[in-house]
Amino acid sequence: FERVPVPEPVGAGLLLQPPALSVLGQIGASASALTTGARITRLDSRSQRGRTLIDLDYRRLGPTLFGLGISRPAIWSALLTAAETAGVRAAAGAEVTRVANQSDSVLIETRETGAHTADLAIVAAGTHMSIAIDGIRRQAKPYPWGCLWTQVSLPEDWPGDVLQQRCAGTR
Repeated sequence: FERVPVPEPVGAGLLLQPPALSVLGQIGASASALTTGARITRLDSRSQRGRTLIDLDYRRLGPTLFGLGISRPAIWSALLTAAETAGVRAAAGAEVTRVANQSDSVLIETRETGAHTADLAIVAAGTHMSIAIDGIRRQAKPYPWGCLWTQVSLPEDWPGDVLQQRCAGTR
């Protein structure tokens, strides 16, 4: 069930970590994602003064490990194709209002179509969700700051497999 009438990817890109890549492989979505993403062997994140915040060299963790920089449209397409191939039917324009565990299934209630049962419910409502799960209503407070992202052309000798981030605080 998807709340928006026409589901589509929103936002910029993201960095998938090795466990996420393993899950993509298990659900049959890794081939598509790997052909459209950029293999990242190291994450180098620093403050605006050059202080190291994160220095993650995936090769130190395992010779075959890497991150994958991927756009939201690419990961959306990979996941949607894998879901449809597995027989998943998506219902757009249906807002989930309640999820409750039952003895051998999950009860999902939507504002538009009523109650449904399923073997599995994955709640991906984001940080601003207001869904009651097992009778508990959870509402996250939005962060009081945002992010500014940019992409720039790099010199030819720049390492293409290193994601370099420069952070100017959290405000």
